[in-house]
Amino acid sequence: MPSGLTYQIYDGSDVSFRSYAIKCLENTGFGYRATQGGETHLPRYAPPVVKANLASYQKQFDEAETELETFKLASSKDPELLRGKYEEYCSKANKEKEATLKSNDEVKQRYTDMLVKIDAWNAPLELATLKTSMKRYIEESMDHDCGGQYIALVEKRELPTIEEWIQTNIESLEWNLKYYRDQIEREKKYAEEANEFFKKVYEEIDKIDPPDEEFD
Repeated sequence: MPSGLTYQIYDGSDVSFRSYAIKCLENTGFGYRATQGGETHLPRYAPPVVKANLASYQKQFDEAETELETFKLASSKDPELLRGKYEEYCSKANKEKEATLKSNDEVKQRYTDMLVKIDAWNAPLELATLKTSMKRYIEESMDHDCGGQYIALVEKRELPTIEEWIQTNIESLEWNLKYYRDQIEREKKYAEEANEFFKKVYEEIDKIDPPDEEFD
């Protein structure tokens, strides 16, 4: 039974080496973005031009670079320049802490309420194992969901000083800049390798199935 790739050979509608090779290339791409920009098929004669996807990374890089300059300026001259942003951070952090602890208390209460119901159940002897299992599952879930190191850390979490907060942001933004820079270079290299690959493939196709005269 023919596949979508081999059907035109099966029914004789297109038996050219070029058509079949390009269909297979569209299907695999060998790890490269064979089609892009809304296109669903590769060009028949000229190799596709793969463009580096730089816009998003460049925008993020520029924004991070500008923000880093702001934090470095405040660090070297006057941390109070960022007092407003720092207070916004503190307010948000406190709200998130309160919400996390409140949610934890609510979950713990629901588990506790269910334990009370289970303990109050005077289960017949033949269902004693079920009752024991029900209680064990709740207790295990309670230990996992309502305690442990995470909640302990949230409870003990203290806000950084404005100087510590600025330094943390500087380190984070420097890491982000390196990441965006690496991604930009990676995209450029990818596009270069992809274009070289497709150029070579089309050259090989031309050797077996030369372009039509009208294309020349």
